[in-house]
Amino acid sequence: MMMTRLASMLKVILLWMCCLGVMHASDADTYFAYAIRAWEYEDAHTAKIYFSKLAKMGDRRGFSGLGMLDVNWWDYSGFIVPDRREIYRKDRVKYKEALQYFQKAADMGDGLGFFGLGYMYFWGHGVLEDKTKAQQYLQKACQIWEKEGKEGNVQVYVFLGRLYAGQLQYKVPDFYNDPQKSAAYFKKVMEMGDPRGYFELGEFYNQKKEDARESKKFQSAWEYEKKADEYYQKAAELDYAIAYYRLFKSAIDPYEYLQKSADMGYGMACYDLGYYAYYRHRDTQKALKYFNKACTMGFYEACFGVQEITGKNPAIPVEKGFWDWLRDLF
Repeated sequence: MMMTRLASMLKVILLWMCCLGVMHASDADTYFAYAIRAWEYEDAHTAKIYFSKLAKMGDRRGFSGLGMLDVNWWDYSGFIVPDRREIYRKDRVKYKEALQYFQKAADMGDGLGFFGLGYMYFWGHGVLEDKTKAQQYLQKACQIWEKEGKEGNVQVYVFLGRLYAGQLQYKVPDFYNDPQKSAAYFKKVMEMGDPRGYFELGEFYNQKKEDARESKKFQSAWEYEKKADEYYQKAAELDYAIAYYRLFKSAIDPYEYLQKSADMGYGMACYDLGYYAYYRHRDTQKALKYFNKACTMGFYEACFGVQEITGKNPAIPVEKGFWDWLRDLF
């Protein structure tokens, strides 16, 4: 009788542990989805929150995500007014920390971790430039991503597509620059029902439109533009905010699309909406709302919009608390 009870209790405990493990995995996947979406929407603050949650759980994706946030802040240096750049570069670009995060993720078998190491060695960010070592890390990343893609991981096909497209945070031109191969990966993403597949194919045709215009092939440019808009529209129907942003300039009611993109959380749309509200429509309340939203995402230009409206100047010692608050967001 006692043995039967013990066996029953053991089954309950094992079942509870299994459920806990599933819940933990489910939480991790949810956090990763939130982090990736925030990263893509240029909301670095929210992305860091969720990548940090993953890292605390020991999830490799958290470490590689934090590495990507640290290593890529230099991309936005052009948004900073010149007299702030030195402070910006000192405090925001953390190559040493990025290298540690990528190494930890790579040690756990994470593809983005290997990519990050390859990216840093390719460009010489925080390490001595070494194209041979970079290529080894990048090849390892691609091997892992290909394997995980065949297992049904849509995110790795997004990574591969962006790598071959040479997008800003994935640019390693000596090794990966194949738009057709990039489009093939994005078609896989599209077939898996992810809106980013449609959006990135829109980007592919949008680039072909620009190339056709430069070559004065205007009929082809028009056809590519139409094709791009079809893909953007499909991505927008699947609630991808950046697709609305791409469509707003050609829309009959552009502000409706811009508003949708901003309200769905796309940082650039928030900044633009604040800009239009303040400088064109003189709607200070709306401008402050969207400048503030973009500022907390990491748009420094928007922070100076907040400053212009409120009078709080982060460059003046009296307002040092404001600058510290802004900096601490990251």
